[in-house]
Order: sequence, then structure tokens, then C-alpha cells
Amino acid sequence: MILEALPTSSANSRLLTLFSEERRRYLLGVIALVFSNGAAAAIPYLTKVAVDLLDSATADASDLGTALSSSEVLNALLGWIMAIVAAAAVMAFFRVQSRVYIFDGGRQLEFRIRNQLFAHLQRLGPRFYGGLSVGDLVSRCTNDIMAIRLLGGPGVLNAANTVIVYVVAMIPMLLLDAGITALALMPLLLLFGLTRFIGPGIYKASYRAQEELSRLSEQATETIAGIGVIQAFARENERQSSFAQVSESYRQVYLRWVLYRAVLLPIVAGMGGLGTLGVLWFGGRAVIDGSLSLGDLVAFLGYLTLLMWPTVALGWLVSMWQRGRAAMDRISQLLDTPPEVNPQLDEPPALALDGAIEFAGLSYRYGDGEEVLQDINLRIEPGERVLIVGPSGAGKSTLVSLLAHLAAVPRGSVRLSGMDINDLPLSWLRSQVAFVPQSPFLFSMTVGENIGFGLKEAQQDRIHAAAQLAGLEAEIASFDAGYETRIGERGVSLSGGQRQRMTIARAAVLNPVIWVFDDCLSSVDAGTAKNILASLSNRTDRSTALFVSHRLLGFEAADRIVVLEEGRIIEQGSHLELLAAGGWYARLYARQRLADDVAAPAETETPLAEELLR
Repeated sequence: MILEALPTSSANSRLLTLFSEERRRYLLGVIALVFSNGAAAAIPYLTKVAVDLLDSATADASDLGTALSSSEVLNALLGWIMAIVAAAAVMAFFRVQSRVYIFDGGRQLEFRIRNQLFAHLQRLGPRFYGGLSVGDLVSRCTNDIMAIRLLGGPGVLNAANTVIVYVVAMIPMLLLDAGITALALMPLLLLFGLTRFIGPGIYKASYRAQEELSRLSEQATETIAGIGVIQAFARENERQSSFAQVSESYRQVYLRWVLYRAVLLPIVAGMGGLGTLGVLWFGGRAVIDGSLSLGDLVAFLGYLTLLMWPTVALGWLVSMWQRGRAAMDRISQLLDTPPEVNPQLDEPPALALDGAIEFAGLSYRYGDGEEVLQDINLRIEPGERVLIVGPSGAGKSTLVSLLAHLAAVPRGSVRLSGMDINDLPLSWLRSQVAFVPQSPFLFSMTVGENIGFGLKEAQQDRIHAAAQLAGLEAEIASFDAGYETRIGERGVSLSGGQRQRMTIARAAVLNPVIWVFDDCLSSVDAGTAKNILASLSNRTDRSTALFVSHRLLGFEAADRIVVLEEGRIIEQGSHLELLAAGGWYARLYARQRLADDVAAPAETETPLAEELLR
């Protein structure tokens, strides 16, 4: 997902808001900087007094050694040296304090934006995640946020320090000699014009570098996730070549950003050097002419030295500012993406769900694509068991997923117990619908935590009962740590059947009003599946149950069978009614029955699904 590299007003506003929320820390840090730089600015003046003292004593005596032999001169000199040491100690103390406060502000800013972004991402729906890669999201949530932290920490520190240093250094410089001060600072006007010219280029290069880093992260994430497929098809070399191309693209773009910095920093340092040369030339002539004392020149050079690092840091600061703005723009594009479904803040309705489901003129599409569902009109009564079938891509899984309001639906098109799902609180609604997907997803948590994932508080009795229902009790007991066994990312340490049964247990623990089984037993062996379905029959007899399946055999006892094709309902009725109609269902059922009879002509066992539909 390539987004246009242009700064947005919402990003700038959001960045300023984040800074204002940490204004107390920043204010304390700036106050500490004032004291630190005030002490630093006192050092050149104290040095000037000491140098003038020595210069005067040397002029009165025959040489420097004779001047220092005077106890009065020596004591006075030691006093000024101790004052310089004290000023240096004060400077060091407050410099540490300034970094503590300002860097903490940057960390707090990072903490706020990361939590805000994570909370927002959890509200976005399938359409959003279908158009943005995981690698890109990971890059925005890590590298871009780090760039904002650097802007909010070292960036703010150097910006504030530059302003304060220029103020505390320029005032005594102007008092010493306004003309030489003007000559020393003249190169800074050229620097200001240069940064105005080169700044947009740094921003674009930084934005592009972060985009390429997202692509690199995407390649790495996808390769690691699909390493089994890559190795099975012996595509390591091709994948390596593709990764190298993306990596080279990132290197080239990053070097372009580095080039801007490499050009800017020496120019900034050079301009600072020009100012020093001007002071030495004109200041030296003033000392020779007697219009400026040697101590004044030493102090002048000391103040100019104070300005040297802030001047050099200006180039780094411009780069950091542009990089932080680019990062904030990329994050703002996520934060400004509205969620498809806004959670309702109201309390759960007084009327409990009874399991009735109604689709009224429902049409749905993903993004700007063609309609996946077209004018669906279907009413399911409480406690009814409905099989939804159809060819691949007919919209079966999309239809049942909308019951949990995972995506926005037109008002009035989906009702539960007569209530529009747009008016129901999301968390409450989703606790009433148990969705068992075909492709199970487990988290890097313990077995017990995965099964009880939908519970606000762990309830061991319900977790154990759900595991027993899904046929997992004996296997969990064989694990080294039982229910405390960590199963690894996405349940990698479990078999496909174990992962699928764990998703069934995760749904069963909720005691839902509506069950949705989306072809969820495809990875479970026949014997285990039969036991699971027999157990589920006792749990769903008082609930509405929807089954999505490509296999028709075993679902003959369903109260109703709905056939979808190209997003439309083309048939519905009981098993016998659809057989008599001789349509799509009858033809597919006959083919599957024939294939089943050929594969196992002597088998007389009750079909698995009949256990659940009795």
C-alpha cells in the first residue's frame, strides 16, 4: 500500500497535540537548559576577567612569572578559577536534568502514540487489513514511532538548546562588540535560506526511505510466515533474489536521504567556521588597535565556541524534524482511517437475544469490488439449524461473518431478535455469537488462555468443560504443563486437528445464543469429529446454529438448507424438498453420494453431521 508522500494538516495538528500533552516535562527541561546554558555563558566572561587580570598584572610587572609571584594576583586568579569550576559544575548538573525531563517527554510521547495507534488498529475491519500488508503495519508501528520519539526527545532538546544558547551567547557578544557579532552571525542567514530550500527534499527522501523499509519488512514477514511453502517448492533462491532487490531499493533510497544530510552538515559546520574566521580577523585587528581587550577577544571566541555545536546541530535538527514529520504523516494515515463499525457505548439491550436472525435486502461488497452478496432475504427462527451451501466464492463465509458485525452493513439489513445490529454494542453482540472459522487462529499463549480467550476473567470449570466438549481433554493432560502449556505463535506446536478443535472449545466456552460453524471440522479425523458433533448437539439444542459446508452428506436432518450462488439465494428448503426440486443441491448431493458409495460401499455408519442435527 503506497501512500502519497505529502504532509497532512492532521499530522501536524496531532504532532503539536502530542507535544502539548508533555508540556510540563518539556517546560522543566527548558528551565534546566536555561540554567545550564546560563552557567555555560558565565564561563567565557569569567575567563575574560581572569585573562584581563593576568594581562594587567603582566603589564605592571616585568613578565608573567613575576606577576604570578604576587600573592594578591595569585589569590585573585585562583578565585576566578574556582568560580569557573563552580559554573561548570552547575552547568553539568542542570544539563543532566534537562535531558532527564526532555527525553522522558519523548518516551511518554512514544508511549501515547503507540497505544493510540494500537487501540485504533483493533477497531479497523477486514477491508482495511485486506489492503495493507502486515510488514508495512509493523514498520509503521516500530520504525515510524521511533522516529517520532527521536523528534520528541533529542529533537526537542536540540531545538530548545539552540534557541537558548543563541540568546545567552549573543547578548554578551553584542555588549562586547555589536559589529563583530553581526559579522560572526551573518553566515547563519545563508544557513536559514539553505534549510528552507533543502528541507522539502529531506522530507521526501525520508518518507520514501520509510516506505521502502516497510516493503522490506513486508518481504521478511511474508517469507518467514511462508517458509514451509518456500522450502517445499524449492523457491529459496528466487525468494532471496526478490528480497535482495527490495533491499537494494531501500539502500538506494536511504543513501539519498543520507546524501542530503551529508551535504547539509558540512555546510552548516563550514558556515560556523566562517564566523570564527571573521571574529579572529576583525577581533584580532581590534585588539591590535586597542579598541578591544585581549580578554574581550577570548570571551568573544568562547561565546562563539558555545554557538558552534548548536549551529552544527541545526543540520541534524532539520533532518530529524523532516523525518519525524514524514513518520507522523504515515501514522496519521492509519489513525485517520475511520473504522467500518463504530462501537456502541450504550448498555446491552434489556431484551435478550432469542436466536432469531433476519437478513433483509442485504448486499455487500469488499472495497470497490463487485458485490459478494446481492439482495439476501432470509429469516431464521430461534433454535433453527440451517445449512448454507454453494460453490466457492458464492458468499457463504461472508454472510455468516456479518452476524458478528465484523464489517459495516446497511441499517435494517441484518437483525437479531428484531434488533438492528447497528444498534447493538459490539462487545456484547460478539459475546452472543460463537464463530468457529475454517482456518483456526491461535495466539502465543497457554492452552487455557486460548480456550478462555473470550472470557473477561478465567473460569477454569468452563475452560475444562469446553476442552472436553472439543475432545481435547486427554491430549491436554498429556502436555508437560497441561493447560499452562504455551503453544507457540499461531499454535505452531499443535497439529491442524488440534488447532481446529481448540477454536471449537474457544467458542463453546462462551455459551452463545448463535453458533456459526464455517466448515470447521475439515482437519479433524472422522471418529473425533463424530464425538465432537455428538457433544455439541447437547449444547446447541437451545441455540440457533448455522453450518457452512462444502460437504452435503450428513446434513440431511437440517431444518433448512440455503443454497447461494454468485451472492444470491437460488434455492432453500428441507433436504427432501430440494431433492424433489432437482436443482443445484440435488445434483451435487447425488454426485457426493455416488462418490461416497464408491469410496466406502459397505459403510453403514451414521453420517457425522447427523449427530449434531438429531
